[in-house]
Amino acid sequence: LWYEFRHWSCAVMPLVGVGMTIILTLGLMGYTQFKLTTMMALTPMLLLAIGIGHSMQITRRFMQELHATQDPEQAAFTSIRHTVVPAALSIGTDLHGFFAISFIDISFYKAYAYFGIFGMSTLILTTTTLIPLMMVSFPPKVRDRKHERGWELRLARGVTGILTGPMKWLPLVAVIGIWLASASMAELDRGFS
Repeated sequence: LWYEFRHWSCAVMPLVGVGMTIILTLGLMGYTQFKLTTMMALTPMLLLAIGIGHSMQITRRFMQELHATQDPEQAAFTSIRHTVVPAALSIGTDLHGFFAISFIDISFYKAYAYFGIFGMSTLILTTTTLIPLMMVSFPPKVRDRKHERGWELRLARGVTGILTGPMKWLPLVAVIGIWLASASMAELDRGFS
């Protein structure tokens, strides 16, 4: 996170936001006196992995808006406005994955699913409210943008060139080829046993 944002608040605040989700989930586990099994220990790690991705998106958008407006409150408003729906849909999809697991008739899977649902529900709150609130309270210094890494621009141009140029079918053919090879190696044509 430090490498990406080059400011302590941008590196620490996403970790604090996701950490709050993990603490709330572990607190619920403790409150319900659920035994912490190996499977249950994965819940905080999964929340960390998913949460860091979402918190980096809101932090990056906040920084882009802060560069444009020089106003932390306006940057928070605009970054929340642009990221809340995609974040809610993405986290909602993850939440539904845990919801599907809750129908498995094995007790520790059910508990894993319930705590995952709770964690995902709190994750949407911490990534879209707590992190921007902390960024407004401790705004990072606006750096000169001419020192940004050029690899981002080169990567964006390269991918856009592939997707809009004469090689635009290459990624689709590659995905279909990998899919067919995987189906063949898994012997899906023989059915499930």
